[in-house]
Amino acid sequence: DVATIYSTLEFTATMLGSASSVSFSIAASAPAAACEVQVSFASACGSGVDRPTFLQVAAAPTQAVSNETMATTARVVLRSLDGLILSDAAGTVLASVVTSSGAPGGTLYGGRATMANGVAEFPDLRIVEVGLAIRLRFRFGDEVADSDAFNVISGDAASLSPPSPPRQVVVGDTIPTLELSVRDAGGNLAINGATRCTSVSMSAYIRAVVPPYTWASATISGGNTSLITSGIASFPGLSIRLPGSYRLSFQCADAAGASSPTPPALAHFDGLPYGLPARVEIVSEAGGVVAEHLAGAALQLYRISARPVVRLVDSLGNQVYGF
Repeated sequence: DVATIYSTLEFTATMLGSASSVSFSIAASAPAAACEVQVSFASACGSGVDRPTFLQVAAAPTQAVSNETMATTARVVLRSLDGLILSDAAGTVLASVVTSSGAPGGTLYGGRATMANGVAEFPDLRIVEVGLAIRLRFRFGDEVADSDAFNVISGDAASLSPPSPPRQVVVGDTIPTLELSVRDAGGNLAINGATRCTSVSMSAYIRAVVPPYTWASATISGGNTSLITSGIASFPGLSIRLPGSYRLSFQCADAAGASSPTPPALAHFDGLPYGLPARVEIVSEAGGVVAEHLAGAALQLYRISARPVVRLVDSLGNQVYGF
């Protein structure tokens, strides 16, 4: 029966007598499907003009990728309370993003659609930020409808955020760990299977000190490849062997080791030949004592056969100049 199929019947008129012999009548309103199969009770199946309505989410994504067009086209319909689509409804439907609490949940693009024949579709929706339990909220005049909750996950690699090395590095000193973050098209940390960037390789270049100041390959100790872990590539324990102006280039590679279309990231620093003075080192010891014989001298004079040589060095043993 209809009550079993549709669960709820709205009784518009009910009259009960005090005795079982008194007759009464019942009129009910059923969903559109009931009208279609001509269920045998009174139903207001007709024009939707001036009848109470509600907005229904007919299709929505179950998951979305940050800043990428949603795979499922969201669709809303305007229905009357008996379930009929109001084909004469027209206007603008607006979409927004909300959290489970109803607060704004991110930046949404493509959130405006025209309702025609009671239906509005959003083929170009995309959400910039990642998030959990996100809902799409649709508004048509005073009617509001929310989609089921879904997650927005990070997308594939779109950019490398360059590291921040010190402006100056002393030859032989350990450079603080360089970290690069892999970002998706929305600027979020790409932690959900960034297939375009599974590792990052580093190339180093040093600039000539005479015109035309060309760049040549340079050697940096400490390793030049890093696997991506939770969206981060790390290069610890690096050091330079020669002073000069350095440029580092970082390039993504996919799982097969092929270069990625993700643009490279660059970093620059200057390599100094020495740091601050730390100690004095003896380069050569003093020679033996030799007696000097000067005629008429009141005292016997002596001299050192070889002068000692010392130098200032930094904490790494590099010689310090200018003192």
